[in-house]
Amino acid sequence: IGYGPVGKVVGEMLSENFIPFSAIDMNPSTVSAAVSQSIRCMFGDATKPELYEHMGVKSPERFVITISEEEVVERVIDAIRAKFPDQPVFVRAKDLHQQQLLLERGVRAMYPEDFETSLQLGAEVLKDC
Repeated sequence: IGYGPVGKVVGEMLSENFIPFSAIDMNPSTVSAAVSQSIRCMFGDATKPELYEHMGVKSPERFVITISEEEVVERVIDAIRAKFPDQPVFVRAKDLHQQQLLLERGVRAMYPEDFETSLQLGAEVLKDC
């Protein structure tokens, strides 16, 4: 959920491992660009529980939230939990404080942005070696 720079990286990693995924984003330009590259990306407000039903999401294996706005993340988690209370949710956390709050909400995995950036930087360096 969220197909900005971080969402694209996660999507590419899934695709490279032949794992199908669907993306949701609120930016029409982002959705249009993804669709033009044959990415299954839909426009919608992921904070609305009815969106998942409207999209035909019946039994997802997991959710990945890459949105950076804390309040929106909380509302997306609420929407997911309303429809899919037992599905794992992976969330990008801004800092250790937000990470702790998300852990308390039952989110299965999340990483502080600094750590995530370090992993991405390291991966890029390895590609060049």
